[in-house]
Amino acid sequence: MGKLVKIDKDMDFDVIKFANNKYALDDGTILRISCIVGKVLKHSGKDEFGNPNYLVNTRNFVVAIIKPEFRGAPSSEGYDPIKDTFEHVDFMTINEPWNEYKLVDGRMLKVKLVLAQVVRYEKRNNMGEPVYRIKSQVNVSAGY
Repeated sequence: MGKLVKIDKDMDFDVIKFANNKYALDDGTILRISCIVGKVLKHSGKDEFGNPNYLVNTRNFVVAIIKPEFRGAPSSEGYDPIKDTFEHVDFMTINEPWNEYKLVDGRMLKVKLVLAQVVRYEKRNNMGEPVYRIKSQVNVSAGY
């Protein structure tokens, strides 16, 4: 279980700059990933630079733009990330921007998703497209 953190307050914010990440996969697919900030909480303490600490809740929305020849019949069952067969796919970064949010306390919050790994499953979604799964990290920086 994680360490208990004292939450000072929920932080409302305005989106200042938002852009999708984009990656070219070795199989010819383009991945477009939106890292969406849903909630920001300010908590007690400061970072090593004297800035307040924030907990940032994000969700990723991943879209694969595939070659027509990759389309096939949808799988009859959903994929199981533990049991189903997959292969690793190399990728090249096209765009990996910092997104910016203005917090109600006057701070600027910068959020950047960094892609680490991509796998493609043999199973297909309901549109007959291969199922991709990503491993990523979200970097957060707060300042003025």
